[in-house]
Amino acid sequence: MHVVAVPSSCRAIPNGSLAESILLTLADKISDILGEHADTPQRCALIAQALEEALEPPGWLPEDLAEACPTGYRRQVLFEAEDGSFSIGCFVWGPGQHSPIHDHRCWGVIGCLAGTLANETFTDTSPERLAATPLCLIAGGETVFMHPDTGDIHRLGAHGAERAISIHVYGGRFGAVNRNFYPIARALHIPARQASVGQASVAVIGSGYSGTMAGIQLAHKLPAGQSILLCERSGCFATGVAYSTDNPGHLLNVRAANMSGFASDPTHFERWIEEQGDAVAGHVHKTASGVFASRHLYGVYIKSVLKDELARPDNCGRIRLLSDDIVDCVPDRDGYDLVTASGAIHSAHSIVLATGHVPPVQDRDPRIISNPWVPNLAEGLA
Repeated sequence: MHVVAVPSSCRAIPNGSLAESILLTLADKISDILGEHADTPQRCALIAQALEEALEPPGWLPEDLAEACPTGYRRQVLFEAEDGSFSIGCFVWGPGQHSPIHDHRCWGVIGCLAGTLANETFTDTSPERLAATPLCLIAGGETVFMHPDTGDIHRLGAHGAERAISIHVYGGRFGAVNRNFYPIARALHIPARQASVGQASVAVIGSGYSGTMAGIQLAHKLPAGQSILLCERSGCFATGVAYSTDNPGHLLNVRAANMSGFASDPTHFERWIEEQGDAVAGHVHKTASGVFASRHLYGVYIKSVLKDELARPDNCGRIRLLSDDIVDCVPDRDGYDLVTASGAIHSAHSIVLATGHVPPVQDRDPRIISNPWVPNLAEGLA
């Protein structure tokens, strides 16, 4: 058997555990199949059978490897052959999560350990188009295999509203498989330049506080005629996670005197507070050390800054708002094509990534609250 010990990045699999036993047995079978059979389709079919047997006991993957991440799918190498001839890994897909469209340039076998997988396969028919085949659903315990000679361009992810876990066997080292990625615009059958709905000088992807203020500052400094596209998938611009709370007890930890949105006008936020009068009662606290405002109030302030900027006579569409999710970014000679979840394509010369702070994964212990910004935080507490 040509299997090395679990790499340091995956030491969560306990020695002597069911997971270790299943993986060692599977790796031993794969090694024998590769040594006894030279025909790749036959190899894949036999490895698929061996993987199906490994998928039969449910729940053998350790809990810390089986948890879904709310911000994107997880992948982890489990075992690698000493000679690099194959590797085994796992992917955990949260609801709605899927991979980009890609290939592997090597054979691969995929099995579903939990939930249901959606596997979309494509044929590279022309430089402008990928032809999609009917969607294939892979239920728990089922497998599929792919090879470049028979077509291995696909997109894999969770089907439905539940987490899915897949076990993958690749004909190479897990982290060294050389993949190609394909723009989703080709699968949508949309020629990028035809579909463009307007070109911006700069597109800001993620328009919470930092992204919104970066866009406003760029609009002030760029020459006339250059435009800014603010992209925010939630549709709630300017506030982001930190300033979207409505709890007046969530205070800024910096005095209002140091929280102006404009370095050239340091008292801008303080003056805005004064202009609001009694409307901000309960959200402003005057202390011997200075005035402290709530995070909610600061979010209202940043929204007003953006509103004023959009209303400026000299703006004339210079800053545009896009409430959509950017799912692909394709470089071209003139900059980038940004593909949205709705299928539209926007082009930009430059891009600012301002995706902000992602919410933490909730701890399994119900006594530990990992995300302090969730609504109704204190419900259920004694």
